[in-house]
Amino acid sequence: MSKARYKNLLDKSIQSAISAIEIYNKPDFKYREESFSILIINAWELLFKAKILQDKMS
Repeated sequence: MSKARYKNLLDKSIQSAISAIEIYNKPDFKYREESFSILIINAWELLFKAKILQDKMS
């Protein structure tokens, strides 16, 4: 069960980081810096939670 949760959080972290980069690279996107910041912080938070779950498993 925990392994599936860890992998799910890791996948969401990667997708959030990719979304942040895609939004930042759009030249005419309103609030792109703010949106990038929110998504990249979310990616780091999800990555941190995935690491905590992985450490608990071992």
